[in-house]
Amino acid sequence: KMRRESREALATGLALATFAFVGLAYIVGKGYHTDVVAAVHRATELFLSGQNPYAVFDLPQALARFGLDPELATHLENGSVVHTYNYPAMSFLSLAPFVKLGLTDVRWIYLVEVMFIAVVAARQLKPAWRAMALASVIGSEIVTRQWILAGIDPSWALYLLLAWLLRSNRWWSSVLLGLAIADRQPAWFVAPFFLLAILERFGPRHALRAAGIAAAVALAVNLPFIIDSPDRAIGGMLAPILAPLVSAGVGLMRYGANDFGPAFPRLVYTALSLGAIAGLLLLLWKRPRSLAGAPLAWPFLPLYLAWRSNQNYFAATALFALVADEELAEELAEERSETG
Repeated sequence: KMRRESREALATGLALATFAFVGLAYIVGKGYHTDVVAAVHRATELFLSGQNPYAVFDLPQALARFGLDPELATHLENGSVVHTYNYPAMSFLSLAPFVKLGLTDVRWIYLVEVMFIAVVAARQLKPAWRAMALASVIGSEIVTRQWILAGIDPSWALYLLLAWLLRSNRWWSSVLLGLAIADRQPAWFVAPFFLLAILERFGPRHALRAAGIAAAVALAVNLPFIIDSPDRAIGGMLAPILAPLVSAGVGLMRYGANDFGPAFPRLVYTALSLGAIAGLLLLLWKRPRSLAGAPLAWPFLPLYLAWRSNQNYFAATALFALVADEELAEELAEERSETG
């Protein structure tokens, strides 16, 4: 058993080292080239200068700050450019200490986070599944190109992963869920399914407490910025969901955009995705046994129907499907009890 564990540790170390070198090549070989990472970094600088990023942020100025093409800015359907900061406050608060210390490329933080996600996730599965868990992160082109090369914040996925693994701890799990909600919008879609899984496993009292703590944490993180600039803060955070942004992504809308099928108005895709979320939640509430498959992966299915279904939304889906599989978790628990 010790030899097997040593071989596994060596293989994992080599895989992570290889991934680290790939990440190194990506970051060193190509600087900032997306509006997302430029926006987050600029918002962090504004916060460190004592300003409310939501009140003073301007996306074209953020692109100019890092020498990027103005055309990289996200556009609305009418052709105008988005000017607001469009992510919750934890997205820049978590980077503030590192930028304060002089870090000039925040993607290094994301690379470390992704490696940590891979290690933590793999350790939760029995040996036969650990390689697949690692592959779903370090072997994923979506992860490397979106989370690292493009610099799209993966912190929400880390918070959600830890919240799930600590779900028997009512306090820490709820706090981490709140931090995920306070970091990026994809966590907003996962939260109802997460809480439904808590309801099924631990009962309504635990689920209500978790929802309350998570909501309080998310609100506490964002409220100071909202009070200071409510229109721009709330409008910015809701923009990826409600604003008439230009259609983009890899979902159903892609077929219409490429003339492989009918192209519907934005409201149709929005209604389809929201209806799918409501339908899935109802199905899983009525038939809780269906939840056992992958409660953290279900929320991403409706996003394929959305007006904007960007590739980075789905980067964590495969990993979440493995880690949140109740059968695999039970197998691991049984194995540990037998060898313990």
